[in-house]
Amino acid sequence: MYAPLRGLGQRFHASAEGVAAAEAVFGALEVPAPPPPGRVVPGGGVPEIVLEEVTVRYPGSAEPALDGVSLRVAAGERVAVTGPSGAGKSTLLLVLAGLVVPESGRVLVDGVDLAELDAAAWRARLGWVPQRPHLFAASVADNIRLGDPGAGDAQVRAAARAAAADFVEGLPEGFATVLGEGGAGVSAGQRQRLAVARAFLSGGPVMLLDEPTARLDLGSERVLVEAAGRLLAGRTAVVVAHRPALLGLVDRVVRLEGGRIEAAREKKEEAA
Repeated sequence: MYAPLRGLGQRFHASAEGVAAAEAVFGALEVPAPPPPGRVVPGGGVPEIVLEEVTVRYPGSAEPALDGVSLRVAAGERVAVTGPSGAGKSTLLLVLAGLVVPESGRVLVDGVDLAELDAAAWRARLGWVPQRPHLFAASVADNIRLGDPGAGDAQVRAAARAAAADFVEGLPEGFATVLGEGGAGVSAGQRQRLAVARAFLSGGPVMLLDEPTARLDLGSERVLVEAAGRLLAGRTAVVVAHRPALLGLVDRVVRLEGGRIEAAREKKEEAA
């Protein structure tokens, strides 16, 4: 019953969440078909990612969601993206994931145009932690296993430990506990930790986080930030964030406003 969901999870184990992101994706479907997908398989190491003058404009929108954005994320660098609502932050993550094709400009992964990469192979290298991770009406283990449908029970448990999802052991049937659709039966903070566990299980060298602590209380935020710190270590990461605790995990902070990069600074400058 869950095989199609697991297959989807293997390619991109959690979809973008939030109304704005959903509208952006569906709007992109109205754009003329892009060139045939690439066939180049991305390399196995931790990559450098470069955006060159990337512009994205959704149908019916007078203003571009991204307007000539250029950004270099070095291999293993962790970059936070901040800015007001509607600034283009979620669109930037969708472009990096290959889910939205730029109107102009390009994204380079270790010097190779993202448009030339095999989409499924690229998404298999990504870990995604959204604001509102979706949990299916399935066991806790199967929900985590969307990060890697072939993972065994020991791997699922290890991912949960890394994500500080110790609460699972206290559920009525542990990892076999069946959740309600949308994650009924666990709290918002617990849902976020299961999303982090999915990302750990994916093992990808690139992590995309979209304000994962936005709706959490301080206690849940502290636990999640500690887990996110372990998740980002040694990986290339782009993190949409506002709250100081999450900004403390990154090397550099970039501010988007009106679809453009307005400022970029080192973390120590941001804290000053």
